[in-house]
Amino acid sequence: MKVPRPLIFCFFLLVPLLLLLLLLVAPTSSSSEKVTVSLYYEALCPYCADFIVNHLVKIFQTGLISSVDLRIVPWGNAWIRTDGTVVCQYGDDECFLNTIEACTIALYRCGTTFQIYRLH
Repeated sequence: MKVPRPLIFCFFLLVPLLLLLLLLVAPTSSSSEKVTVSLYYEALCPYCADFIVNHLVKIFQTGLISSVDLRIVPWGNAWIRTDGTVVCQYGDDECFLNTIEACTIALYRCGTTFQIYRLH
């Protein structure tokens, strides 16, 4: 059985093109390439809490966190007045909690170990 000449030509043309396409599309083997995700949230915002607890947590549950450089910033809908004071959407308590959370994140990134105690 003789194979038609155009079919042989197409085969020899398509195979290198497919291999080239696979090389261009194939993921790199470097594990240092991560997607940066920055989440700016408010400490007392119920919508932020819902997003973190019900949606963001899925990147940990699915193992996707190994491909993500997660940066969380407790700032959210806050602004700085002309006199330098910070105003938070949910008031002074939220500003205080944003500060506590920002300090905790900074300590964690520096490798500082600490214990959290729950007071009854």
